[in-house]
Amino acid sequence: SKVAGDLAQFMVQNNLTEKQVIDEAETLSFPTSVVEYFQGYLGIPYGGFPQPLCDRVLKGKSLPNGNKQFTGRPGEEMEPYDFEAAKSELQSKWPQLEISDLDVISHALYPKVFDGYLKFREKHGDISMVPTRQFLVGLEIDEEIPIEIEYGKTLYISLKGISGIDEDGNRTLHFELNGGPRDVTIPDNAFSGEKIVREVADPSMANQVGAPMPGVVIEVKVKQGQEVVAGEALLVLSAMKMETVVSAPVDGIVKRMLVGVDDSLAAGDLLVEIDDS
Repeated sequence: SKVAGDLAQFMVQNNLTEKQVIDEAETLSFPTSVVEYFQGYLGIPYGGFPQPLCDRVLKGKSLPNGNKQFTGRPGEEMEPYDFEAAKSELQSKWPQLEISDLDVISHALYPKVFDGYLKFREKHGDISMVPTRQFLVGLEIDEEIPIEIEYGKTLYISLKGISGIDEDGNRTLHFELNGGPRDVTIPDNAFSGEKIVREVADPSMANQVGAPMPGVVIEVKVKQGQEVVAGEALLVLSAMKMETVVSAPVDGIVKRMLVGVDDSLAAGDLLVEIDDS
């Protein structure tokens, strides 16, 4: 379902038809989940993968072992996993937490997601008791919610007002906590003193690599002046838990690298310009 959802979102965001996906697959930067599906990370489907789409998606890409695809069940090629060693390593890395067997399994399956979760929890504490809607969109003015932080102890929280933005880009939120006033000052992430205006990639220019969808840069794999080949990974974007490896559409030399790690991008923003002359 994740592969289908990521592909659907990618197609909608880029206004692609089925025919365009097949015809242009060699130059499109598909979500990582889609690429890994064709590499066989989820297994090999009966009858094989659809062609020529599979070969086009995988052009210039390979597994860590150098092969293009798995030839059987991916787990058969894994080294034995040492759960005890993994648990000990996690406990050393996160000494303030009591690492459970479930944590070890979560880390083994989704290491990046698990580490991100623990970093969030280290910064913000355990927020598992906060209702999902309020966690995602926040409280309305004068809305009150009960939060049971432990058995027999409930906090009644109401948002009473939000200040204007100050010169440092912060806002003060005015709450009532069990009837008493509480103020919290936080940065407004939507505020920036000067708005960054980025170049937009020209879709008609094959050597201009644009962001396939909105997201944040989490890894840059090449640098200015580096020689690249078509299909080679240039950088990695992340949006809504979906990672997308942006690949070089042509052979050439990186003429300009216009983004860095943690940069927020809109769809179509120019990421890399390649000299393919």
